[in-house]
Order: sequence, then C-alpha cells, then structure tokens
Amino acid sequence: MNPVWRWLLLRLFLIAVFGGVAWLLSGAQTALIAVCVIMLWMLIQHVRHLARLSRWIADPRPEALPPGSGIWE
Repeated sequence: MNPVWRWLLLRLFLIAVFGGVAWLLSGAQTALIAVCVIMLWMLIQHVRHLARLSRWIADPRPEALPPGSGIWE
C-alpha cells in the first residue's frame, strides 16, 4: 500500500478511536465537536500547503520550493 494512503488511514483510525473514547467519557456531542475540530485542522493544513504550492507554480524556481511537512514533504 502507498505510504500516503497508509498514513492517512492511520490518522483517520486514530481520530475515530479518539472520538469513541471522547464519546464514552463526555457524550456524543462533545465527541462530534472534537472530531470536527481535528478534521478541520487537517483541512486547514492541506489548504495551506496547496496555497504554497500554487504560489510556487506561478514562479517555479527550485531554490524557492516551499517547505512541506507530513505527506507534503
């Protein structure tokens, strides 16, 4: 399996486990809010990296390649 997919599936599994534990400890509403906040943070990270990539594509100089983290490295 591709490492990118493996990493994504692991993260989603861990979020689901966290949501289940939060549900047991604090209730469904708190768990749903917590999982939504985590997923929103993941989305913001991807959009930030896409914006950096878009700016770099407009002026693709190798020395100006934007830094990446996680699967964006």
